[in-house]
Amino acid sequence: MADIELVIKIPEDVFKRTVFYREFRDLNDYIMTIKALENAVSIPKGHGKIIDANTIHDLRIRGVTEYCRGYNDRTTEVENDIKNAPAIIETDKSKSEE
Repeated sequence: MADIELVIKIPEDVFKRTVFYREFRDLNDYIMTIKALENAVSIPKGHGKIIDANTIHDLRIRGVTEYCRGYNDRTTEVENDIKNAPAIIETDKSKSEE
């Protein structure tokens, strides 16, 4: 059976109890976990590198000096910023879902 990559939002205390301590405090922990899975966002197969867009902003601030020195090819500059941004989730090299 194939794996599914998901993004979920769950309260930190429930996450810690269920993942680190392997226990549910009460029925509420079960319910919160199930609801988090029900509301999860599926990441499509074959996706590219998933990055935090804020890191692009940080890279661009640091790159202002380089730009002021005559680096004025804006397309290449933006491409490099995206390429150099740290990945939150690496590229999925499997075939995309169609």
